[in-house]
Amino acid sequence: MSQRKSKPWWWAATVPAIATMIAASSSIMVHAYRPLSVYSAERSAPNKPVTFDFRYNIDNEQYHRAATVKLDSISQIERSEFDEGHQKALTWDPPELNENTETFKATVLWQANPETPLDGCHVRLSNAEGLEHPVSFALSPQERADEIDLYSFSTCEPKGAFGPTAIDPFDLKSHILPEPSPRPNEWEMTFYFMTNKGFQPKELVITWNGPYEVRLVSDS
Repeated sequence: MSQRKSKPWWWAATVPAIATMIAASSSIMVHAYRPLSVYSAERSAPNKPVTFDFRYNIDNEQYHRAATVKLDSISQIERSEFDEGHQKALTWDPPELNENTETFKATVLWQANPETPLDGCHVRLSNAEGLEHPVSFALSPQERADEIDLYSFSTCEPKGAFGPTAIDPFDLKSHILPEPSPRPNEWEMTFYFMTNKGFQPKELVITWNGPYEVRLVSDS
């Protein structure tokens, strides 16, 4: 079905600044950005799980996101590992990066009811100063290769094993997938990032464009 949704009053204040990527010859330059929005956050203790249950109403409809998540690790990786993951996750070649760019990966453990929508999430890597880099791509060992649709994706769910798609208050189209959901009760996601040189990640940030976010704190 399709519905037209009016944007809530806090919409204008919750759009994060877009990460700048400047083309230079055959390589790109990566810059961190500082989000301008203020969110209500669920924050974990260092490398400890945190449970969130976000419920909010817009235009007389309720939206729900709920799960238990744990930051398993954040580590800097070699460019070769980033490129290998890129080739598995995406259909185009990995970008050419200059010497001022570094690559990281962060693994998150998820637990959630298979019928709870978690689509449409955004993932960022943040340092102690609040500068952030958006995720480049994600991989999961729970992906179902035989079910992968190259034209659809969900950053926080295994490819080919998505949960239901919720009504998105920021989209003009609303879709609900039929039950049962193929998503498992527990799964793992590894997120890959390109950062500027010297970036020291402290938190992984997960949000759904609403007034709530999850911050997973690293113990490093």
